[in-house]
Formats: sequence, structure tokens, C-alpha cells
Amino acid sequence: VDGRGLLAFPGVVDAHQHWGIYNELSADTRTESRACAQGGVTTSLTYMRTGQYYLNKGGPYREFFPEVLSKAEGNAYVDYAFHLAPMMAQHIDEIPYLVEEHGITSFKIFMFYGGHGLHGRSSSQSDFLMTPPDERYDIAHFEFVMRGLQKAREDLSDYAPYLSLSMHCETAEIMTAYTKLVEQDSSLSGLRAYSRSRPPHSEGLAVTIASYLAHETGLPNINLLHLSSQKALDAALTMGRAFPHIDFRREVTIGHLLADVDTASGLGGKVNP
Repeated sequence: VDGRGLLAFPGVVDAHQHWGIYNELSADTRTESRACAQGGVTTSLTYMRTGQYYLNKGGPYREFFPEVLSKAEGNAYVDYAFHLAPMMAQHIDEIPYLVEEHGITSFKIFMFYGGHGLHGRSSSQSDFLMTPPDERYDIAHFEFVMRGLQKAREDLSDYAPYLSLSMHCETAEIMTAYTKLVEQDSSLSGLRAYSRSRPPHSEGLAVTIASYLAHETGLPNINLLHLSSQKALDAALTMGRAFPHIDFRREVTIGHLLADVDTASGLGGKVNP
């Protein structure tokens, strides 16, 4: 290819995507990776979990993840890899297997599920997440995920520098309560109403909780995902000063930097938090 007179850039690594939520995974792999290539993204790291959406299946990752790999295989236009979310106790036990057998080095917690499902009003968490009825996806589970990942770092010392935990930081109880308040306020609508239902202090509080748990469990590699407010960023910087032994990676996104409830209205878009 004759590139004379043109500018050439290295391919972009996008470390935070979600393939297969709203479309079947093999089809979504094709369309999303094609969009990546068209935009200059040559490596995609996509988040995956068990439960509703994605493959709409529960169970152990030993059974689930090979199916994920088979659905993606041969359908991507770019290089890709997966982050995985331990949704139940059995998944925590599977972390060493996932690291050694599949090269998974990044795991995730979705704090906003809390005691709820994807939608704050849901009370049937185990049905939505397809987890055992006697288990809860809550702060205690988040702690145990951290302890399990830190144990894997200690047992698999060669992998230790590369093993990290990503955190989607929102507080489910505050989100649920503010959603109810917004629904009672007839003056709010559209993206402004949606944004009001997920207040910035909910994100900041979750960042603080996540950070202290990292300190408590000794897990040093923490990714604070898509920080979307000044309060969240202030909390992240404060926690960095409080716990300097933790390597907090602070992620922001183009969507959060360039769009708000007014400028995004024409797009009809929303991003959580």
C-alpha cells in the first residue's frame, strides 16, 4: 500500500468493550469487530459474564467459557481477548484454571448489581444472574473475589504482575432509591431523568468501598472503570493517596468526556454510570 502523503498510526487497543449483550455473540463479534477495524481499533478486550444477556446461561466457566471462545472464533476482524466476571463462589475457585488454561488475566466486579438485577427494581437477583439461590452477589462476594484473585497471584507468582480486577463502581441501593424519586418527579424526563437516577455520589461511594476492600485483601492491581463524574474521580484520587500501595488504574471514556444529558440527547444514548 502506497502511503505517501498520508499519516500512519499504530492500531488502538480498546480495553473496555462488551460483545454479545444485545445480539448473539458470534454475530456481535462480526459487527463490533468490524466497527473496531473501521475506527482504527485493532485489539479489543471485551467483558463477559454468565447470566442473562450474553449467552443466557449460568454454570461453571469450565463449561461456559469454551462456548464463548467457539462463538467468537473465526468471526473477528481484529485481535481480541476477554475479561471474565466471577459471579458465584464456584467461579472464584476457577480463577487459577482460567489463568493457566485460558490465559485470562483480568477479572471484573459489577458493583451496581448489588442486591438487585440489572434493573434496580428487580428483587430476583439469582434468576437474573443465574446464580445459586443460596448465594448473594453483594459486597461480601466482592471481598471474596478479591481474596481469591490475590491467592491466585500468590500461588501463580509468574502471573502476579498481570492479574488485575476491574470494578464498575455504583451503589445499587442508592441507585434504586433515586430511581424511585425520579419516577415520582414529573418534571424530569429523558436522559436528564436517567442521569438523576444514578447520582455521582453513588459512584464516588462505590469507588471508596472498592478501594478499601482492595486494601483489606491486599490486592494491588485495581482498574476503576469509566469514571464519569468529578465526585468519582475525586474519590479515586483520594483513595490513591490513602492506599499508595494499590495501583489504581483510572479509566475514562470518550462518551463520558464529550457527552452529557444535553449534548447526547440527539443520539438517544446513555452510558452507565
